[in-house]
Amino acid sequence: MISCIKLGSSEFAANYIYNAHSHKHIEIDYVVTGRCMITTDNSNISLSTGESIVIASGTRHGFLVENAGKCRIRQFEFDGVIEEEQTAEMLSGKDRPCYKFTDCEEIGEALKQLCRYDEQTDVYGERLFLLEFRKLQLLLLRYRDASEKKGGYRYSELVESVLHVLDENYLREIRLEDLARKQYVSSSYLRRVFAREVGFSAMEYITVLRMERAKRLLKDSEKTISEVAADTGYSNLQHFSSQFKKKIGVSPTDFRMQIKNRKG
Repeated sequence: MISCIKLGSSEFAANYIYNAHSHKHIEIDYVVTGRCMITTDNSNISLSTGESIVIASGTRHGFLVENAGKCRIRQFEFDGVIEEEQTAEMLSGKDRPCYKFTDCEEIGEALKQLCRYDEQTDVYGERLFLLEFRKLQLLLLRYRDASEKKGGYRYSELVESVLHVLDENYLREIRLEDLARKQYVSSSYLRRVFAREVGFSAMEYITVLRMERAKRLLKDSEKTISEVAADTGYSNLQHFSSQFKKKIGVSPTDFRMQIKNRKG
């Protein structure tokens, strides 16, 4: 029997960031409209309209919305015993902590139906909910198998190469023109292709990586704000504080204070 933790739709504003966290239950997200990114310890996964992600229990992950506009997400979080063996193995996270699916409107529709049946309080609503959940399990397996036959979701060779450079060097000063020159393409072409595949510009991607590092340092170290700024690639403290507040919604000082208050 499964236990529904969260089920419904939520709309998030541009630049919204949900800090990295983990929980014991399984999470399925479907993007109704907009673009967002799921960040894990090992990867950053971009999602756009009509795409879905399954996040295994215990997987540390964060969530952020690009600055181009709002993002509407249909979410289902649950735990419990899953009787279907293949689905249980897939959702356990043993092989992979996350699965991304593209062109998966059927998953979005199944989540919508689950919302509808969950609102019914009679026995028929409960039975319909369980039937729809079984359908969702089959859909997840089908999309997983189709994705693996295709070799899974892959960025183009160009974007994959640029992502590798950014992941390894995001604390340094990086110019788009230099990235493009090393890939033998124009900066305008790289800008267009990168934004289309990742959902963010290359410079926004760097900022995301820096802000995630800044949050970890503010939370887990005793470094001053100036030291955190320097350790995240900012030589100008005012610029760092401005970027942090723009992306996170509060100043670095207030963010650290909130963390301390939660611990206290």
